[in-house]
Amino acid sequence: MTAGGPAARVALCQADGFRWVTLEGRATVTDDPARLAEAVRRYTVRYRAAPPAPLDLVVVEIAVDRVLSLNL
Repeated sequence: MTAGGPAARVALCQADGFRWVTLEGRATVTDDPARLAEAVRRYTVRYRAAPPAPLDLVVVEIAVDRVLSLNL
């Protein structure tokens, strides 16, 4: 499954007080079992708990081509 077509662009932003970063790029959405397993593994390592497991779980991958930041 892929969504959005080849031109789907996204921006992912994180702010912490006066510091922030934005990642921009082309996004793809997949429900490929191998990609899902890797995403669940990485989430579990980072948060020390498995992610929620809805039936429609997908992975959003961003090919970052622009980074904007302040005070990082």
